[in-house]
Amino acid sequence: MRGFTWTVVIWGVTLVIVARRSSWLKLKLEREHLAVILLLLSTHSLSSASADEILADPVTIERALRGVLVGLALLVVLPALLRRFRQGAIPAGRALLSFGLYAAVAAASTLYSAAQLVTTGKVFELGVAVLVAAALVMREDASQALRTAIRLVVALEAALIAVAIAGYFAIPGTFQLVGGRPGFLAGPTMKSPFAHFNHLSAAGAMSFAFALSGVFTARERSARLGWSTMAVIGTVGMLLAAGRQGLVIWLASAAVVLFFHRRRLFLALIAPLTAIVAVVNWDALLELFQRGQSESTFSSLSGRLVWWSAAIDAWKVHPWTGYGFGTGGRFVALHDIGVSSSSLHSGYFEALVGVGLLGVIPMFLAIVLVTRWALRSLRSGSYPMEAILIVPLLLHTSISLGFGAWLVADVLLFIFLAGLTDLESLQPKKTDSATGMSLLGPAFEFR
Repeated sequence: MRGFTWTVVIWGVTLVIVARRSSWLKLKLEREHLAVILLLLSTHSLSSASADEILADPVTIERALRGVLVGLALLVVLPALLRRFRQGAIPAGRALLSFGLYAAVAAASTLYSAAQLVTTGKVFELGVAVLVAAALVMREDASQALRTAIRLVVALEAALIAVAIAGYFAIPGTFQLVGGRPGFLAGPTMKSPFAHFNHLSAAGAMSFAFALSGVFTARERSARLGWSTMAVIGTVGMLLAAGRQGLVIWLASAAVVLFFHRRRLFLALIAPLTAIVAVVNWDALLELFQRGQSESTFSSLSGRLVWWSAAIDAWKVHPWTGYGFGTGGRFVALHDIGVSSSSLHSGYFEALVGVGLLGVIPMFLAIVLVTRWALRSLRSGSYPMEAILIVPLLLHTSISLGFGAWLVADVLLFIFLAGLTDLESLQPKKTDSATGMSLLGPAFEFR
């Protein structure tokens, strides 16, 4: 419950500031964006319950509150969705439809899930997220609405990171992990009551990637200053949270952004100098990256290789259907080897053991379509800020949950990118190719 309280206060203050001061962010919120906020809020809670404890008591106040928030999001978006559907609006193209098929297989998995109540709740959350994305795609200003939704998610995640950074220095008892894993920098690792430190690390790197692209594409000085500030916040948050996944995402995203926006500088100077520094200081960098872990633990990716091996063994028993959406990893594969982790720390493996090949095939089709669109957009310079998100999303899903399972920020971002991908094929002549967000106004309007 503390996580919800913190998040509500932080986001409330953030939205007030955005409405009054941060014109560079240029958010024009519609009815669907209120649903996005409710969905994202439902993801910010920390639970330490084990798999056995969840099976014994699957309905708690915190989980019920998450369900209420998702239900409210559905109520907010459903009238507009039904009205546009009756008017003949097209709800999706191939990318969003493929992800919808993945969600449909997930829904069918409730019939045989290893933990049916858990799967039911997670499928409900995922289904509402897909409906919100469909409602955005069906708007007349679909491109602007989807881009606003993406910017809103990134901005709210960045606000949580900014507060965690401030709390790290001002309220160390709440935001510092003392006696735990060593940080990249001197001192303890940053934690928070509203997000795990690994989430803060990855979200910081994602915010940095989005903001760095904004720095290179913004036309106004105030916008460049705003995006630069967000890039610094994301970088500091990633370093203080000391997540290696965040560091990998940060490095890869920076390389891709520089390659497409400052290619000559990157190829002639930045890349060679980075390679030389890495070679000369390899031992020191490796020691920093190991973060005090033993060689065996580090080489197994903090146990991930063992977990993924267990996932493959479990998947071989039910390769087509899996064990139920959101349950195959925690309640089957990890349970079989006596590990109490909340997930397999790979969204791809989580999907494989959750919904099997029947669900993974359409999901990977959506990934291929969105990735192809993102690469085209980066090359052409259209939607550069949105397109760069495919790098952190793909990497985060490889080494953490990402968009490969139940509802988190990554899922929302991916399905919104799928919506933009579909707009290119559904309405090619109306696709907005501007690199900025100058068409959006700063006012808040709910329709």
